Amino acid sequence: MARTLLVVVFLIGLAFSAPTSISNSSQVFSQAKHYYQIGQYDSTIAIVHRYLKKRNKDQATEYIVPLCMEAVVRRGKYSVFDRLYGTYFRRFPRSPFIPRLYYLNGVVRGKKKEHKKSLVSFSKALQLGVSKDLDSLVLLNVETLCKRDLTHGTLNRFSRISGLHPKIGEVLLYYEVKKLHELGQIAKAKSRADKYKKLYSKSLYHTKVKEVFAEDKGLFKKSIDIGLLAPLSGYNADLGKSVVQGVKLAIADYNAHNTPKIDLVIADTRGSMVETAKKTRELIKDYKVSVILGPVLSPNATVAASILMENPDVIMISPTATDDGIAGLGKNVFQLNVTLGILGMRIARYAIETLGITEFALITPMSEYGRILSTQFKDEVKRLGGEILADEYYDEGTHDFKSQFESLRKKLAERHWELLALDGILGIDETPKDKRMKESYLKDSTIAIGGLFVPGESSDAIKIASQVYFHRIRTQLLGSNGWHNSATILDGKRYVNNAIFSTNFEVDVQDPNWIRFSRQYETQYKEKPDHIVAPLGYDAARLVVSLLQSSKGFRPFVEGLRKTEQFNGISGTISLNNSDGVNSEAAIMKISNKKFIKVQ
Repeated sequence: MARTLLVVVFLIGLAFSAPTSISNSSQVFSQAKHYYQIGQYDSTIAIVHRYLKKRNKDQATEYIVPLCMEAVVRRGKYSVFDRLYGTYFRRFPRSPFIPRLYYLNGVVRGKKKEHKKSLVSFSKALQLGVSKDLDSLVLLNVETLCKRDLTHGTLNRFSRISGLHPKIGEVLLYYEVKKLHELGQIAKAKSRADKYKKLYSKSLYHTKVKEVFAEDKGLFKKSIDIGLLAPLSGYNADLGKSVVQGVKLAIADYNAHNTPKIDLVIADTRGSMVETAKKTRELIKDYKVSVILGPVLSPNATVAASILMENPDVIMISPTATDDGIAGLGKNVFQLNVTLGILGMRIARYAIETLGITEFALITPMSEYGRILSTQFKDEVKRLGGEILADEYYDEGTHDFKSQFESLRKKLAERHWELLALDGILGIDETPKDKRMKESYLKDSTIAIGGLFVPGESSDAIKIASQVYFHRIRTQLLGSNGWHNSATILDGKRYVNNAIFSTNFEVDVQDPNWIRFSRQYETQYKEKPDHIVAPLGYDAARLVVSLLQSSKGFRPFVEGLRKTEQFNGISGTISLNNSDGVNSEAAIMKISNKKFIKVQ
Protein backbone atom coordinates (compact mmCIF):
# COMPACT_ATOMS: atom_id res chain seq x y z
CA MET A 1 0.00 0.00 0.00
CA ALA A 2 1.26 3.37 -0.87
CA ARG A 3 1.52 5.22 2.40
CA THR A 4 1.71 8.94 2.87
CA LEU A 5 4.16 10.46 5.35
CA LEU A 6 2.39 10.91 8.63
CA VAL A 7 1.46 14.12 10.35
CA VAL A 8 0.05 13.11 13.74
CA VAL A 9 -1.55 15.42 16.26
CA PHE A 10 1.10 16.38 18.79
CA LEU A 11 0.39 19.81 20.16
CA ILE A 12 -2.97 18.85 21.64
CA GLY A 13 -1.45 17.51 24.81
CA LEU A 14 1.38 20.03 25.23
CA ALA A 15 2.29 20.88 28.76
CA PHE A 16 3.48 24.40 27.79
CA SER A 17 1.07 26.87 29.33
CA ALA A 18 0.19 30.24 27.85
CA PRO A 19 1.81 33.25 29.53
CA THR A 20 -0.86 34.98 31.62
CA SER A 21 0.68 38.38 30.96
CA ILE A 22 -0.38 38.40 27.33
CA SER A 23 -3.97 39.51 26.87
CA ASN A 24 -6.26 37.07 24.98
CA SER A 25 -3.40 34.80 23.85
CA SER A 26 -4.61 31.88 25.97
CA GLN A 27 -8.12 32.22 24.56
CA VAL A 28 -6.81 32.38 21.00
CA PHE A 29 -4.67 29.29 21.53
CA SER A 30 -7.53 27.38 23.17
CA GLN A 31 -9.96 28.20 20.37
CA ALA A 32 -7.44 27.39 17.62
CA LYS A 33 -6.54 24.12 19.32
CA HIS A 34 -10.23 23.17 19.54
CA TYR A 35 -10.68 23.63 15.78
CA TYR A 36 -7.50 21.68 15.13
CA GLN A 37 -8.71 18.77 17.27
CA ILE A 38 -11.96 18.45 15.31
CA GLY A 39 -10.16 18.68 11.96
CA GLN A 40 -11.20 22.21 10.94
CA TYR A 41 -7.70 23.25 9.93
CA ASP A 42 -8.68 26.30 7.90
CA SER A 43 -10.51 27.65 10.94
CA THR A 44 -7.37 27.08 13.02
CA ILE A 45 -5.34 29.03 10.48
CA ALA A 46 -7.94 31.80 10.28
CA ILE A 47 -7.98 32.34 14.06
CA VAL A 48 -4.19 32.54 14.27
CA HIS A 49 -4.09 34.76 11.18
CA ARG A 50 -6.47 37.28 12.77
CA TYR A 51 -4.43 37.28 15.98
CA LEU A 52 -1.13 37.81 14.18
CA LYS A 53 -2.47 40.74 12.17
CA LYS A 54 -2.70 42.69 15.44
CA ARG A 55 -0.25 40.98 17.81
CA ASN A 56 2.47 39.43 15.66
CA LYS A 57 5.22 40.78 17.87
CA ASP A 58 3.81 39.27 21.07
CA GLN A 59 5.84 36.59 22.80
CA ALA A 60 2.75 34.36 22.66
CA THR A 61 3.45 33.76 18.97
CA GLU A 62 6.13 31.31 20.14
CA TYR A 63 3.50 28.71 21.03
CA ILE A 64 0.59 29.86 18.83
CA VAL A 65 2.44 29.81 15.49
CA PRO A 66 3.55 26.12 15.74
CA LEU A 67 -0.11 25.10 16.04
CA CYS A 68 -0.86 27.12 12.92
CA MET A 69 2.05 25.41 11.15
CA GLU A 70 0.58 22.00 12.06
CA ALA A 71 -2.71 23.05 10.46
CA VAL A 72 -0.92 24.47 7.41
CA VAL A 73 0.81 21.13 6.82
CA ARG A 74 -2.48 19.28 7.25
CA ARG A 75 -3.97 21.44 4.50
CA GLY A 76 -1.00 20.87 2.20
CA LYS A 77 -0.04 24.56 2.08
CA TYR A 78 3.68 23.81 1.94
CA SER A 79 4.82 27.21 0.61
CA VAL A 80 3.07 28.88 3.57
CA PHE A 81 4.77 26.44 5.92
CA ASP A 82 8.18 27.26 4.43
CA ARG A 83 7.70 30.98 5.07
CA LEU A 84 6.53 30.44 8.65
CA TYR A 85 9.33 27.93 9.26
CA GLY A 86 12.10 30.35 8.27
CA THR A 87 10.63 33.27 10.21
CA TYR A 88 10.04 31.20 13.34
CA PHE A 89 13.61 29.86 13.47
CA ARG A 90 15.04 33.37 13.18
CA ARG A 91 12.84 34.69 15.97
CA PHE A 92 12.78 31.74 18.39
CA PRO A 93 16.00 29.74 17.84
CA ARG A 94 15.82 28.22 21.35
CA SER A 95 12.10 27.41 21.41
CA PRO A 96 11.06 24.02 22.88
CA PHE A 97 8.99 23.55 19.72
CA ILE A 98 12.05 23.41 17.44
CA PRO A 99 12.34 19.56 17.44
CA ARG A 100 8.69 19.24 16.40
CA LEU A 101 9.18 21.79 13.63
CA TYR A 102 12.22 19.87 12.36
CA TYR A 103 9.93 16.84 12.20
CA LEU A 104 7.22 18.76 10.32
CA ASN A 105 9.83 20.11 7.91
CA GLY A 106 10.96 16.52 7.26
CA VAL A 107 7.38 15.60 6.41
CA VAL A 108 7.01 18.57 4.05
CA ARG A 109 10.34 17.89 2.33
CA GLY A 110 9.27 14.26 1.86
CA LYS A 111 5.96 15.35 0.34
CA LYS A 112 7.88 17.56 -2.08
CA LYS A 113 10.20 14.66 -2.98
CA GLU A 114 13.21 16.44 -1.46
CA HIS A 115 14.33 13.20 0.13
CA LYS A 116 17.81 14.16 1.28
CA LYS A 117 16.56 17.34 2.97
CA SER A 118 13.78 15.30 4.55
CA LEU A 119 16.24 12.86 6.15
CA VAL A 120 18.50 15.66 7.36
CA SER A 121 15.56 17.41 9.04
CA PHE A 122 14.34 14.17 10.62
CA SER A 123 17.88 13.59 11.87
CA LYS A 124 17.95 17.00 13.58
CA ALA A 125 14.64 16.20 15.30
CA LEU A 126 16.15 12.97 16.69
CA GLN A 127 19.38 14.65 17.76
CA LEU A 128 17.49 17.03 20.03
CA GLY A 129 15.95 13.98 21.74
CA VAL A 130 12.77 15.50 23.12
CA SER A 131 10.46 12.49 23.56
CA LYS A 132 9.94 8.86 22.60
CA ASP A 133 6.69 9.78 20.86
CA LEU A 134 8.42 12.23 18.54
CA ASP A 135 11.28 9.78 17.92
CA SER A 136 8.76 7.09 16.97
CA LEU A 137 7.01 9.42 14.53
CA VAL A 138 10.32 10.35 12.92
CA LEU A 139 11.42 6.73 12.46
CA LEU A 140 8.01 5.69 11.16
CA ASN A 141 8.24 8.39 8.49
CA VAL A 142 11.82 7.41 7.62
CA GLU A 143 10.67 3.79 7.19
CA THR A 144 7.83 4.87 4.92
CA LEU A 145 10.21 7.01 2.87
CA CYS A 146 12.70 4.13 2.48
CA LYS A 147 10.03 1.58 1.67
CA ARG A 148 8.11 3.70 -0.82
CA ASP A 149 10.42 6.17 -2.53
CA LEU A 150 14.09 5.18 -2.30
CA THR A 151 16.00 2.65 -4.42
CA HIS A 152 18.85 0.56 -2.99
CA GLY A 153 21.35 2.88 -4.72
CA THR A 154 19.77 6.00 -3.23
CA LEU A 155 19.66 4.35 0.19
CA ASN A 156 23.37 3.57 -0.08
CA ARG A 157 24.18 7.16 -1.06
CA PHE A 158 22.04 8.73 1.66
CA SER A 159 23.51 6.46 4.36
CA ARG A 160 26.79 8.37 3.88
CA ILE A 161 25.29 11.80 4.68
CA SER A 162 27.59 13.49 7.18
CA GLY A 163 26.21 13.77 10.71
CA LEU A 164 23.15 11.61 10.06
CA HIS A 165 21.63 10.24 13.27
CA PRO A 166 22.59 6.55 13.82
CA LYS A 167 18.95 5.47 14.17
CA ILE A 168 18.23 6.77 10.66
CA GLY A 169 21.41 5.10 9.40
CA GLU A 170 20.10 1.78 10.73
CA VAL A 171 16.83 2.12 8.83
CA LEU A 172 18.55 3.12 5.59
CA LEU A 173 20.98 0.20 5.68
CA TYR A 174 18.28 -2.32 6.60
CA TYR A 175 16.12 -1.31 3.63
CA GLU A 176 19.15 -1.36 1.35
CA VAL A 177 19.79 -4.97 2.40
CA LYS A 178 16.12 -5.85 1.92
CA LYS A 179 15.83 -4.25 -1.53
CA LEU A 180 19.08 -5.82 -2.77
CA HIS A 181 17.78 -9.23 -1.67
CA GLU A 182 14.43 -8.68 -3.39
CA LEU A 183 16.31 -7.88 -6.63
CA GLY A 184 18.19 -11.18 -6.35
CA GLN A 185 21.56 -9.54 -5.60
CA ILE A 186 22.14 -11.98 -2.75
CA ALA A 187 25.93 -11.65 -2.42
CA LYS A 188 25.75 -7.88 -2.28
CA ALA A 189 22.87 -8.03 0.17
CA LYS A 190 24.87 -10.31 2.48
CA SER A 191 27.88 -8.01 2.28
CA ARG A 192 25.76 -5.04 3.33
CA ALA A 193 24.14 -7.17 6.06
CA ASP A 194 27.60 -7.95 7.47
CA LYS A 195 28.36 -4.25 7.58
CA TYR A 196 25.05 -3.69 9.32
CA LYS A 197 25.94 -6.16 12.08
CA LYS A 198 29.25 -4.39 12.69
CA LEU A 199 27.86 -0.87 12.73
CA TYR A 200 24.69 -1.53 14.68
CA SER A 201 25.43 -4.41 17.03
CA LYS A 202 22.56 -3.51 19.39
CA SER A 203 19.99 -2.61 16.74
CA LEU A 204 16.35 -3.60 17.00
CA TYR A 205 16.51 -4.50 13.30
CA HIS A 206 18.83 -7.47 13.83
CA THR A 207 15.94 -9.92 13.74
CA LYS A 208 14.55 -8.34 10.58
CA VAL A 209 17.92 -8.55 8.85
CA LYS A 210 18.11 -12.27 9.70
CA GLU A 211 14.60 -12.80 8.37
CA VAL A 212 15.65 -11.44 4.97
CA PHE A 213 17.93 -14.46 4.55
CA ALA A 214 15.91 -17.02 6.52
CA GLU A 215 15.01 -20.19 4.65
CA ASP A 216 11.36 -20.23 3.69
CA LYS A 217 9.15 -23.01 4.91
CA GLY A 218 8.34 -25.47 2.19
CA LEU A 219 4.95 -24.65 0.73
CA PHE A 220 5.02 -26.80 -2.35
CA LYS A 221 5.54 -30.54 -2.64
CA LYS A 222 5.29 -33.01 -5.55
CA SER A 223 1.52 -32.60 -5.41
CA ILE A 224 -0.33 -29.72 -3.87
CA ASP A 225 -3.52 -29.90 -1.81
CA ILE A 226 -5.64 -26.76 -1.92
CA GLY A 227 -8.75 -26.50 0.24
CA LEU A 228 -12.06 -25.01 -0.89
CA LEU A 229 -14.76 -24.00 1.60
CA ALA A 230 -18.21 -23.44 0.06
CA PRO A 231 -21.90 -24.09 0.88
CA LEU A 232 -22.88 -27.04 -1.29
CA SER A 233 -26.09 -27.75 0.62
CA GLY A 234 -28.57 -25.50 2.36
CA TYR A 235 -29.99 -22.10 1.48
CA ASN A 236 -26.88 -20.75 -0.34
CA ALA A 237 -26.00 -23.92 -2.24
CA ASP A 238 -26.37 -22.18 -5.63
CA LEU A 239 -23.67 -19.65 -4.67
CA GLY A 240 -21.38 -22.43 -3.49
CA LYS A 241 -21.93 -24.39 -6.68
CA SER A 242 -20.97 -21.41 -8.87
CA VAL A 243 -17.78 -20.74 -6.89
CA VAL A 244 -16.75 -24.42 -6.95
CA GLN A 245 -17.31 -24.69 -10.69
CA GLY A 246 -15.30 -21.53 -11.34
CA VAL A 247 -12.42 -22.77 -9.17
CA LYS A 248 -12.43 -26.25 -10.74
CA LEU A 249 -12.23 -24.76 -14.23
CA ALA A 250 -9.10 -22.77 -13.34
CA ILE A 251 -7.47 -25.76 -11.60
CA ALA A 252 -8.19 -28.01 -14.60
CA ASP A 253 -6.51 -25.46 -16.91
CA TYR A 254 -3.45 -25.39 -14.68
CA ASN A 255 -3.16 -29.19 -14.27
CA ALA A 256 -3.40 -29.68 -18.03
CA HIS A 257 -0.14 -27.80 -18.62
CA ASN A 258 1.85 -27.73 -15.37
CA THR A 259 3.44 -29.71 -12.58
CA PRO A 260 3.21 -30.28 -9.69
CA LYS A 261 -0.47 -31.12 -10.00
CA ILE A 262 -3.10 -29.59 -7.73
CA ASP A 263 -5.54 -31.72 -5.77
CA LEU A 264 -8.63 -29.75 -4.81
CA VAL A 265 -10.10 -30.70 -1.42
CA ILE A 266 -13.70 -29.44 -1.34
CA ALA A 267 -15.48 -29.04 2.02
CA ASP A 268 -19.21 -28.28 2.36
CA THR A 269 -19.78 -25.53 4.96
CA ARG A 270 -23.59 -25.87 4.59
CA GLY A 271 -23.72 -22.11 5.12
CA SER A 272 -23.20 -22.73 8.83
CA MET A 273 -20.56 -20.98 10.96
CA VAL A 274 -20.21 -24.06 13.16
CA GLU A 275 -19.69 -26.32 10.14
CA THR A 276 -17.25 -23.79 8.68
CA ALA A 277 -15.13 -23.91 11.84
CA LYS A 278 -15.15 -27.71 11.79
CA LYS A 279 -14.22 -27.99 8.09
CA THR A 280 -11.52 -25.32 8.34
CA ARG A 281 -9.78 -27.27 11.12
CA GLU A 282 -10.09 -30.49 9.09
CA LEU A 283 -8.44 -28.92 6.05
CA ILE A 284 -5.55 -27.66 8.17
CA LYS A 285 -4.98 -30.66 10.47
CA ASP A 286 -6.06 -33.64 8.38
CA TYR A 287 -5.27 -32.53 4.83
CA LYS A 288 -2.33 -30.26 5.71
CA VAL A 289 -3.41 -27.68 3.11
CA SER A 290 -1.37 -24.50 2.83
CA VAL A 291 -3.99 -22.59 0.82
CA ILE A 292 -7.74 -22.32 1.42
CA LEU A 293 -10.08 -20.75 -1.14
CA GLY A 294 -13.28 -19.44 0.46
CA PRO A 295 -15.44 -19.37 2.46
CA VAL A 296 -18.12 -17.84 0.25
CA LEU A 297 -20.29 -16.03 2.84
CA SER A 298 -18.95 -13.18 4.97
CA PRO A 299 -19.95 -14.60 8.42
CA ASN A 300 -18.33 -17.94 7.54
CA ALA A 301 -15.24 -16.20 6.16
CA THR A 302 -14.91 -14.36 9.48
CA VAL A 303 -14.95 -17.68 11.35
CA ALA A 304 -12.33 -19.25 9.08
CA ALA A 305 -10.10 -16.17 9.23
CA SER A 306 -10.26 -16.23 13.05
CA ILE A 307 -9.03 -19.84 13.03
CA LEU A 308 -6.22 -18.89 10.67
CA MET A 309 -5.02 -16.35 13.22
CA GLU A 310 -3.73 -19.43 15.09
CA ASN A 311 -2.36 -20.94 11.85
CA PRO A 312 -0.27 -18.20 10.19
CA ASP A 313 1.34 -20.68 7.77
CA VAL A 314 -1.98 -21.25 5.96
CA ILE A 315 -3.24 -18.75 3.40
CA MET A 316 -6.94 -17.98 2.95
CA ILE A 317 -8.41 -16.20 -0.07
CA SER A 318 -12.14 -15.52 0.02
CA PRO A 319 -13.39 -14.85 -3.51
CA THR A 320 -16.76 -13.40 -2.52
CA ALA A 321 -16.94 -12.16 1.11
CA THR A 322 -17.86 -8.46 1.24
CA ASP A 323 -17.74 -7.55 4.96
CA ASP A 324 -15.03 -5.08 5.89
CA GLY A 325 -12.26 -6.23 8.21
CA ILE A 326 -12.12 -9.95 7.39
CA ALA A 327 -8.74 -9.74 5.64
CA GLY A 328 -7.55 -7.49 8.45
CA LEU A 329 -7.70 -10.45 10.85
CA GLY A 330 -4.36 -11.75 9.56
CA LYS A 331 -1.60 -11.08 7.07
CA ASN A 332 -2.38 -14.50 5.59
CA VAL A 333 -6.03 -13.60 4.82
CA PHE A 334 -7.20 -11.97 1.56
CA GLN A 335 -10.48 -10.82 -0.02
CA LEU A 336 -11.05 -10.57 -3.77
CA ASN A 337 -14.51 -9.02 -3.70
CA VAL A 338 -14.76 -5.26 -3.24
CA THR A 339 -16.02 -4.28 0.24
CA LEU A 340 -18.18 -1.30 1.18
CA GLY A 341 -15.19 0.30 2.86
CA ILE A 342 -13.20 0.10 -0.37
CA LEU A 343 -16.09 1.70 -2.26
CA GLY A 344 -16.02 4.66 0.13
CA MET A 345 -12.24 4.98 -0.07
CA ARG A 346 -12.20 4.61 -3.85
CA ILE A 347 -14.64 7.44 -4.63
CA ALA A 348 -12.80 9.72 -2.17
CA ARG A 349 -9.46 8.97 -3.83
CA TYR A 350 -10.87 9.54 -7.32
CA ALA A 351 -12.45 12.84 -6.28
CA ILE A 352 -9.19 14.15 -4.83
CA GLU A 353 -6.58 12.68 -7.17
CA THR A 354 -8.46 12.84 -10.48
CA LEU A 355 -11.08 15.56 -10.06
CA GLY A 356 -8.89 17.77 -7.86
CA ILE A 357 -11.59 18.26 -5.21
CA THR A 358 -10.30 19.02 -1.70
CA GLU A 359 -13.43 20.06 0.21
CA PHE A 360 -16.45 17.85 0.79
CA ALA A 361 -19.83 17.59 2.47
CA LEU A 362 -21.84 14.45 3.17
CA ILE A 363 -25.53 13.64 3.46
CA THR A 364 -25.66 10.13 4.89
CA PRO A 365 -28.45 7.67 5.79
CA MET A 366 -28.43 6.47 9.39
CA SER A 367 -27.89 2.82 8.45
CA GLU A 368 -25.01 0.36 8.66
CA TYR A 369 -24.53 0.73 4.91
CA GLY A 370 -24.28 4.52 5.20
CA ARG A 371 -22.07 4.36 8.29
CA ILE A 372 -19.43 2.13 6.68
CA LEU A 373 -19.30 4.07 3.41
CA SER A 374 -19.21 7.51 5.04
CA THR A 375 -16.62 6.52 7.65
CA GLN A 376 -14.20 5.16 5.06
CA PHE A 377 -14.87 8.10 2.74
CA LYS A 378 -14.05 10.63 5.46
CA ASP A 379 -10.96 8.73 6.60
CA GLU A 380 -9.60 8.62 3.06
CA VAL A 381 -10.34 12.31 2.46
CA LYS A 382 -8.41 13.25 5.61
CA ARG A 383 -5.57 10.86 4.76
CA LEU A 384 -5.15 12.51 1.36
CA GLY A 385 -5.21 16.02 2.79
CA GLY A 386 -8.81 16.94 1.98
CA GLU A 387 -11.34 18.39 4.40
CA ILE A 388 -14.90 17.57 5.44
CA LEU A 389 -16.83 20.83 5.83
CA ALA A 390 -20.26 19.42 6.69
CA ASP A 391 -21.68 16.05 7.69
CA GLU A 392 -25.49 15.72 7.64
CA TYR A 393 -27.61 12.63 8.42
CA TYR A 394 -31.14 11.46 7.66
CA ASP A 395 -33.44 8.57 8.56
CA GLU A 396 -34.04 6.01 5.84
CA GLY A 397 -37.34 6.63 4.09
CA THR A 398 -37.10 10.42 4.47
CA HIS A 399 -38.72 12.45 1.68
CA ASP A 400 -38.05 16.00 2.86
CA PHE A 401 -34.39 16.96 3.27
CA LYS A 402 -35.05 20.63 4.04
CA SER A 403 -33.39 20.59 7.48
CA GLN A 404 -30.28 18.87 6.14
CA PHE A 405 -29.86 21.37 3.31
CA GLU A 406 -30.52 24.39 5.54
CA SER A 407 -27.84 23.15 7.93
CA LEU A 408 -25.50 22.46 5.02
CA ARG A 409 -25.98 25.93 3.53
CA LYS A 410 -25.36 27.56 6.92
CA LYS A 411 -22.09 25.67 7.46
CA LEU A 412 -20.84 26.42 3.96
CA ALA A 413 -21.74 30.10 4.32
CA GLU A 414 -19.80 30.30 7.59
CA ARG A 415 -16.83 28.73 5.85
CA HIS A 416 -17.14 31.32 3.05
CA TRP A 417 -16.76 34.21 5.51
CA GLU A 418 -13.87 32.51 7.30
CA LEU A 419 -11.92 32.16 4.06
CA LEU A 420 -12.56 35.76 3.07
CA ALA A 421 -11.26 36.88 6.44
CA LEU A 422 -8.22 34.60 6.13
CA ASP A 423 -7.36 36.01 2.72
CA GLY A 424 -7.57 39.53 4.09
CA ILE A 425 -10.39 40.45 1.73
CA LEU A 426 -12.86 41.35 4.46
CA GLY A 427 -12.73 41.94 8.16
CA ILE A 428 -16.10 40.58 9.24
CA ASP A 429 -17.38 41.70 12.62
CA GLU A 430 -20.75 41.25 14.30
CA THR A 431 -22.06 44.75 13.55
CA PRO A 432 -25.67 45.00 12.37
CA LYS A 433 -24.42 45.76 8.85
CA ASP A 434 -22.21 42.66 8.80
CA LYS A 435 -25.04 40.51 10.11
CA ARG A 436 -27.36 41.73 7.35
CA MET A 437 -24.68 41.00 4.74
CA LYS A 438 -24.27 37.44 6.04
CA GLU A 439 -28.02 36.85 6.21
CA SER A 440 -28.45 38.11 2.65
CA TYR A 441 -25.68 35.83 1.39
CA LEU A 442 -27.19 32.80 3.15
CA LYS A 443 -30.66 33.54 1.84
CA ASP A 444 -30.01 34.57 -1.75
CA SER A 445 -26.67 33.17 -2.98
CA THR A 446 -25.76 29.96 -4.75
CA ILE A 447 -23.21 28.32 -2.46
CA ALA A 448 -20.43 26.08 -3.78
CA ILE A 449 -18.78 23.00 -2.28
CA GLY A 450 -16.29 20.83 -4.16
CA GLY A 451 -18.00 17.47 -3.68
CA LEU A 452 -21.21 16.21 -2.03
CA PHE A 453 -21.05 12.50 -1.13
CA VAL A 454 -24.42 10.74 -0.79
CA PRO A 455 -23.86 7.07 0.18
CA GLY A 456 -27.51 6.11 -0.14
CA GLU A 457 -29.73 3.88 -2.22
CA SER A 458 -31.06 4.92 -5.62
CA SER A 459 -34.34 6.30 -4.23
CA ASP A 460 -32.45 8.59 -1.82
CA ALA A 461 -30.00 9.69 -4.50
CA ILE A 462 -32.85 10.75 -6.78
CA LYS A 463 -34.53 12.88 -4.10
CA ILE A 464 -31.34 14.47 -2.81
CA ALA A 465 -30.01 15.27 -6.30
CA SER A 466 -33.11 17.29 -7.16
CA GLN A 467 -32.99 19.14 -3.83
CA VAL A 468 -29.34 20.08 -4.38
CA TYR A 469 -30.58 22.08 -7.35
CA PHE A 470 -33.58 23.48 -5.44
CA HIS A 471 -31.46 24.65 -2.50
CA ARG A 472 -28.94 26.36 -4.80
CA ILE A 473 -25.84 24.38 -4.01
CA ARG A 474 -23.24 24.05 -6.78
CA THR A 475 -21.25 20.84 -6.39
CA GLN A 476 -20.01 17.58 -7.89
CA LEU A 477 -22.40 14.83 -6.82
CA LEU A 478 -20.61 11.71 -5.58
CA GLY A 479 -22.21 8.38 -4.77
CA SER A 480 -21.73 4.68 -4.13
CA ASN A 481 -23.02 1.41 -5.56
CA GLY A 482 -26.58 2.24 -4.41
CA TRP A 483 -26.68 4.68 -7.34
CA HIS A 484 -25.93 1.87 -9.81
CA ASN A 485 -29.57 1.29 -10.66
CA SER A 486 -31.51 2.09 -13.83
CA ALA A 487 -34.05 3.97 -11.69
CA THR A 488 -31.37 6.54 -10.86
CA ILE A 489 -31.16 7.56 -14.51
CA LEU A 490 -34.86 7.23 -15.32
CA ASP A 491 -36.24 9.08 -12.28
CA GLY A 492 -33.24 11.28 -11.47
CA LYS A 493 -33.50 12.98 -14.86
CA ARG A 494 -31.19 15.95 -15.43
CA TYR A 495 -30.42 16.30 -11.72
CA VAL A 496 -28.16 13.23 -11.66
CA ASN A 497 -26.37 14.00 -14.91
CA ASN A 498 -22.57 14.08 -14.42
CA ALA A 499 -22.83 12.41 -11.00
CA ILE A 500 -19.90 10.07 -10.29
CA PHE A 501 -19.98 7.00 -8.05
CA SER A 502 -17.96 3.93 -7.08
CA THR A 503 -19.35 0.46 -7.57
CA ASN A 504 -18.38 -3.20 -7.64
CA PHE A 505 -16.64 -4.10 -10.86
CA GLU A 506 -18.72 -5.52 -13.67
CA VAL A 507 -17.86 -8.22 -16.16
CA ASP A 508 -17.06 -6.86 -19.59
CA VAL A 509 -19.09 -9.20 -21.78
CA GLN A 510 -17.20 -7.97 -24.87
CA ASP A 511 -13.82 -8.93 -23.38
CA PRO A 512 -12.30 -11.90 -25.31
CA ASN A 513 -11.19 -13.44 -21.99
CA TRP A 514 -14.77 -13.40 -20.68
CA ILE A 515 -16.08 -14.86 -23.94
CA ARG A 516 -13.53 -17.69 -23.75
CA PHE A 517 -14.30 -18.36 -20.07
CA SER A 518 -18.06 -18.30 -20.66
CA ARG A 519 -17.84 -20.79 -23.52
CA GLN A 520 -15.55 -23.08 -21.58
CA TYR A 521 -17.83 -22.92 -18.52
CA GLU A 522 -20.95 -23.64 -20.56
CA THR A 523 -19.26 -26.56 -22.35
CA GLN A 524 -18.12 -28.07 -19.07
CA TYR A 525 -21.24 -27.54 -16.94
CA LYS A 526 -24.05 -27.19 -19.53
CA GLU A 527 -25.11 -23.83 -18.13
CA LYS A 528 -24.04 -20.22 -18.45
CA PRO A 529 -21.95 -18.66 -15.69
CA ASP A 530 -23.34 -15.85 -13.56
CA HIS A 531 -21.53 -12.52 -13.83
CA ILE A 532 -20.19 -12.32 -10.26
CA VAL A 533 -19.67 -15.48 -8.21
CA ALA A 534 -18.28 -17.95 -10.78
CA PRO A 535 -15.82 -15.37 -12.21
CA LEU A 536 -14.59 -14.50 -8.69
CA GLY A 537 -14.01 -18.18 -7.89
CA TYR A 538 -12.19 -18.64 -11.19
CA ASP A 539 -10.00 -15.60 -10.58
CA ALA A 540 -9.13 -16.63 -7.02
CA ALA A 541 -7.86 -19.97 -8.28
CA ARG A 542 -6.04 -18.36 -11.24
CA LEU A 543 -4.29 -15.95 -8.89
CA VAL A 544 -3.09 -18.86 -6.73
CA VAL A 545 -1.83 -20.97 -9.62
CA SER A 546 -0.07 -17.99 -11.23
CA LEU A 547 1.94 -17.54 -8.04
CA LEU A 548 2.69 -21.27 -7.79
CA GLN A 549 4.81 -20.92 -10.89
CA SER A 550 6.89 -18.02 -9.56
CA SER A 551 7.11 -18.57 -5.78
CA LYS A 552 9.66 -20.81 -4.09
CA GLY A 553 8.33 -20.91 -0.56
CA PHE A 554 5.66 -19.76 1.81
CA ARG A 555 6.93 -16.24 2.43
CA PRO A 556 7.44 -15.40 -1.28
CA PHE A 557 3.94 -16.73 -1.95
CA VAL A 558 2.38 -14.43 0.66
CA GLU A 559 4.50 -11.50 -0.49
CA GLY A 560 3.43 -12.20 -4.07
CA LEU A 561 -0.21 -11.97 -3.04
CA ARG A 562 0.39 -8.74 -1.15
CA LYS A 563 2.14 -7.26 -4.19
CA THR A 564 -0.67 -8.22 -6.57
CA GLU A 565 -1.41 -5.17 -8.68
CA GLN A 566 -3.59 -4.85 -11.76
CA PHE A 567 -4.12 -8.62 -12.07
CA ASN A 568 -6.30 -9.02 -15.15
CA GLY A 569 -9.15 -11.17 -13.89
CA ILE A 570 -12.33 -12.31 -15.61
CA SER A 571 -14.31 -10.54 -12.88
CA GLY A 572 -12.29 -7.33 -13.26
CA THR A 573 -8.93 -5.93 -12.26
CA ILE A 574 -7.53 -7.15 -8.92
CA SER A 575 -5.04 -5.29 -6.72
CA LEU A 576 -4.18 -6.52 -3.22
CA ASN A 577 -1.19 -4.23 -2.63
CA ASN A 578 -2.59 -2.55 0.48
CA SER A 579 -2.22 -3.07 4.21
CA ASP A 580 -5.40 -5.15 4.57
CA GLY A 581 -5.10 -7.60 1.67
CA VAL A 582 -8.43 -6.47 0.18
CA ASN A 583 -9.05 -5.89 -3.51
CA SER A 584 -9.00 -2.11 -4.00
CA GLU A 585 -10.12 -2.07 -7.65
CA ALA A 586 -13.66 -0.72 -7.46
CA ALA A 587 -14.99 0.80 -10.67
CA ILE A 588 -15.73 4.51 -11.04
CA MET A 589 -18.86 5.25 -13.07
CA LYS A 590 -20.30 8.49 -14.42
CA ILE A 591 -23.88 9.27 -15.40
CA SER A 592 -23.78 10.93 -18.80
CA ASN A 593 -26.56 11.33 -21.35
CA LYS A 594 -28.78 8.84 -19.47
CA LYS A 595 -26.08 6.16 -19.47
CA PHE A 596 -23.65 4.67 -16.98
CA ILE A 597 -20.13 5.14 -18.35
CA LYS A 598 -17.06 3.61 -16.72
CA VAL A 599 -14.43 6.32 -16.34
CA GLN A 600 -11.87 4.35 -14.31
